[in-house]
Amino acid sequence: MDPDTTSTGKSFAQMAPEAGIRRFAEICPGLARGGEPGEEGLRYLRDIGYRTIVSFLPSQSESAFVVHSGMKYVHIPMHSGLFSAQPPTDEQVRQFLAVVRDTTQYPIFIHCHAGKDRTGAMSAIYRMEACGWTNDEAIQEMKAFGFSGRYKRLFKFVKGYSSHPDSAVAQSAPSAVPSRAGTTAEVSSPH
Repeated sequence: MDPDTTSTGKSFAQMAPEAGIRRFAEICPGLARGGEPGEEGLRYLRDIGYRTIVSFLPSQSESAFVVHSGMKYVHIPMHSGLFSAQPPTDEQVRQFLAVVRDTTQYPIFIHCHAGKDRTGAMSAIYRMEACGWTNDEAIQEMKAFGFSGRYKRLFKFVKGYSSHPDSAVAQSAPSAVPSRAGTTAEVSSPH
């Protein structure tokens, strides 16, 4: 099996360390994931055209900088500790799906602290809802990004996830969004 694909051949998001953000990767054109970007990373995202920052961190420490930089800040706090992470609530999933299906929000960067556990779970939800991935395919990508086995409840949530009632993501995905390189990339419907 190719280490950059699922067992069924679907390509994982590819990490781009040159971005200066841990585990930075484009999930699809206009939607990227990673670790906490810090001010330097937020400047980078602003400079290449990102419009929206979605944070899964408990605190809103970066919100003022994001807003002052001219980007939109969306806070969906997901708590985690050394040995446990709370799975997202239905409301958090609904809020996340509302953001990623709103084409005016693109490009969007989603993150938690390390960019692997909470971000991995929410990226998995996107993959299942918008890209038609199975739970197992989404979990394979989570693991490729370093998902920690100690977060059993978060893993179990993704493993058992089924389509959310507010999941019309694919029908409203943007047709063209700025890519990381600052050029416009076409986005095809996953269905």
